Amino acid sequence: MSELSNLERSPANLFWLGLPVGLTVLSLGMAFLPEQLLEEKLREAKTVRQISLFCAGVGTFAAISMGYKLIRHEPSVESNHLVDFADTGETGAIETTLAEFSTSESIPDGTGVELAVSSITTDDVTRDDVSTSSITTDDVATDAEIDADVEVSEDVDISQDPDVQSILLRLVSQDELTRLEAAIALRQLSRTKNLNGLNLNGLCLRGANLTQANLSHCDLNSADLSGANLSGANLNHANLSQANLNCANLSNANLDTANLSYANLSAANLNQANLNRTNLSQANLSRVDLSQAILTNSLLINAVFEGANLNQVNLSGSTLDGAILNRVDFSQGNLSETSLRATRLIGANLRRTRLHRAKLNQAVLTGAILDGATLDGADLYGVELNGADLNEVNLIGAVLIDANFSRTNLSQANLWKTVVDPNNLKAAFLCGTTFPDGSLENRDCPDQKPPA
Repeated sequence: MSELSNLERSPANLFWLGLPVGLTVLSLGMAFLPEQLLEEKLREAKTVRQISLFCAGVGTFAAISMGYKLIRHEPSVESNHLVDFADTGETGAIETTLAEFSTSESIPDGTGVELAVSSITTDDVTRDDVSTSSITTDDVATDAEIDADVEVSEDVDISQDPDVQSILLRLVSQDELTRLEAAIALRQLSRTKNLNGLNLNGLCLRGANLTQANLSHCDLNSADLSGANLSGANLNHANLSQANLNCANLSNANLDTANLSYANLSAANLNQANLNRTNLSQANLSRVDLSQAILTNSLLINAVFEGANLNQVNLSGSTLDGAILNRVDFSQGNLSETSLRATRLIGANLRRTRLHRAKLNQAVLTGAILDGATLDGADLYGVELNGADLNEVNLIGAVLIDANFSRTNLSQANLWKTVVDPNNLKAAFLCGTTFPDGSLENRDCPDQKPPA
């Protein structure tokens, strides 16, 4: 009974099972024998029944334990062979042979021991493989699920993509043709892969063909894109700060919320481009074509637009404080509620432009053309309108305190309910002009010139 792990249903083990069963039965019999069968001396001793019950309990426990182990443990092949040889007296020899086998020494062919060992190995390996196979399958499935979760949750570094790395290596090549071919490859790759956040900082992409490329959120800080074709490209949230986009084609491009501060966009084509909420502060936009572009709620502080074409542009809600807009074509544009404080609009074309509630404090509009423009509710405090043309301008409710109207054409202009010093209007050309009180002034009609 000392080696319980090797128990099986052999005659010897059945004997050990029967012994506690017999002890149990005997003890119970002694405990519950009729008192008349016991001797008088023992009948008075209560210990007889106590000892019998104790022995019955021990026997029952031993019987149950032995039976449980016999039922649970399958007989091993090694033990079966030991039992087979038990009657012949060869058990000791077999045990000795097995011990020798465990020391990795070879066993001669044709022996019964070799067959026994072979059988043991086959059975054990088969059972182990089955259990291992089931465990491995479950574990692999679990690992795959975990890996899938990781791939979804973790951000992928696109720069580690082999295709991207190959393109980046060619973009830094000294050979211009290699760089141009790499730019085309980048454009094609951007249509199939998400290049968000790709670092193209300072790269030379001069003259590159990037039409309809998806470079959203890419870092193009200080990149050279002069003469590049970016028409229809997606550059939303891209960083183009200090980038060189001189003569670049950005027509119909999406630059929503992009950073173009300090960028060089001189002579660039931004026709019908989307620059909504874009930062163009300190940018050079001289001679740029922004006709029909959208720049709503954008930042253009101190930007230079000299000679730019902003025909029909939408700049509503944007900030252009301190910007230089000399000779800019704003005709039929929308600058409603735009901030143009201290801007320079010398000689600018603002014909039929909407400037509803615009802020033009201290702005300089010398020689500007505002024929038919709408400036109702605008703030023109301290504005310089020397020699400007405000023919048929709507200035209803505008603030014109300290404005300079020297040689200004206000014919047919509507100044009803404006806040203005009448003395400041003496130097203006007035013909069919509606004054703040609603009266009509025809002082300079017809063929009259503004006072010198």
